[in-house]
Order: sequence, then C-alpha cells, then structure tokens
Amino acid sequence: DFIAVSAGMFHSLALRADGSIVGWGYNENGQINVPEGNNFAAVSAGGYYSLALHSDGTIIGWGFNNFDQIDVPAGDYFEAVTAGYAHALAYPYQR
Repeated sequence: DFIAVSAGMFHSLALRADGSIVGWGYNENGQINVPEGNNFAAVSAGGYYSLALHSDGTIIGWGFNNFDQIDVPAGDYFEAVTAGYAHALAYPYQR
C-alpha cells in the first residue's frame, strides 16, 4: 500500500496509498517523526530533515533546520516538493 518512497542522508520516508507517512532510520534531529494524518500527496527526505506536500498544496517540514531548509514558503499553491542535503525546492502550481 505504498505509492512513493524517498531516501535522505540516513533516513527514509514512504507515502502510503491512504496519504499517511512512514519514516525509518536515523532520527537524531526528529527527521522521521512524521506528522499525523492522511492528507499528504508527496514526501521528500533531505539531509537531516524531511518535507511533505499536503493534498491542499501546502508544505510542512520537520527535522534539522540549520540552513532554514524547513522554513517552507507560505501559501497553498504548490504541486511538488523536493529536499536536497541542506536546501529544498518547491514547484508552484501553474494556473
């Protein structure tokens, strides 16, 4: 029942078909302490942090934030998100 998986530096995330997230691996900075709920559309594991895209187009981040990589942009207009080692990218919804 998994539809997506993402590998970070020392941790991994998986997105279930029901929209919930599972995390495993190294958790020194809380990067696998996944948010509750089942309204997620995408996940991405970064260096020591994680990102998830809600089905409403908003982004949530958790874990280590030494370079402001989880200070996600405000708004609900995103359709994709990806996490690098110490940076993140979000693709805005194209109207």
